[in-house]
Amino acid sequence: MKKLLLLIFIFFSCLLQAQNLVPNPSFEDYSVCPNNYEQIDRADYWSSYRPSPDYYNRCSPNIDVSVPANTNGFQNTSDSICNAFAGIVTYFSWPFREFLGTELISPLVIGEKYFVSFKVSLAEISNCGSNKIGVMLSTMPYNNTNQYQTKNYSQIYDTTIIIDKTNWTEIHGSFIADSTYKYIIIGNFFDDSHTDVIKFNALNCLTYYYIDEICLSKDSLICNSFPNTCGNGISSNEKSKISIFPNPIVDQITIELPTNQKSSIKIYNSIGQLVFRANFSEKNINIDLSSFPEGMYMLQAEQNNWVFNKKVVVIK
Repeated sequence: MKKLLLLIFIFFSCLLQAQNLVPNPSFEDYSVCPNNYEQIDRADYWSSYRPSPDYYNRCSPNIDVSVPANTNGFQNTSDSICNAFAGIVTYFSWPFREFLGTELISPLVIGEKYFVSFKVSLAEISNCGSNKIGVMLSTMPYNNTNQYQTKNYSQIYDTTIIIDKTNWTEIHGSFIADSTYKYIIIGNFFDDSHTDVIKFNALNCLTYYYIDEICLSKDSLICNSFPNTCGNGISSNEKSKISIFPNPIVDQITIELPTNQKSSIKIYNSIGQLVFRANFSEKNINIDLSSFPEGMYMLQAEQNNWVFNKKVVVIK
């Protein structure tokens, strides 16, 4: 038993080191569906670090902030089965920037190398494109004495002027942590004289980007470890009604869903191969995993247009 507990401890310690340290990285989990602009705080864990980022979700009753069509443009999520993303202004002809941020799952370790990636898409409302979209790490959250502005520096930023309004563009990079950073902020931290733009017309320049799939990890491959990076995609109320146990698993796993409506259960192994798939119509589901090799798996449950992902471990 002691050996088993030690193995479990080692496994989850390694998992913490390799995981994406950004909670709710695709904005799928929410407290309340957005119904207007400036509601990034409705996405679990996220908040405005300078006014006023927007939150978009398919669940919205307001076309202004829905997905894929909204007032600022038309764009699907970077992973087509997902439901949500955020949006920020990164450049305007009079000095104006928007930033969104969240507290990391655990602080960074000084001297360790970290990898960052996130995806952006220029919204149709933009009449120009800009560069310098990036990531700032901080030891403190946003407050009146710690306002994130144009300091002409951020740990990760892109020098390419991104003008693609059809596809998602990935921004990525790496850095060595020089402090125990606890917060990640997304935006353009450079002033107008240090930001390059391409204008599409003679009007004042406005760049507005959709933001999705944010990752920070010690492992450069962690964001691509599994085929779905959507997060849970369900409200906090629904999420609280889902149970998956036991975990670790010896032979059988039980899944308790919010309702007994039709659901789909998929299980992927550690290299992303689909190893189990079945449809169910009951609320409580039992699945025999006794034939599965020992290791880590991703369990994915779909019901009522939401997706719930859970990492599970099979032990022998």
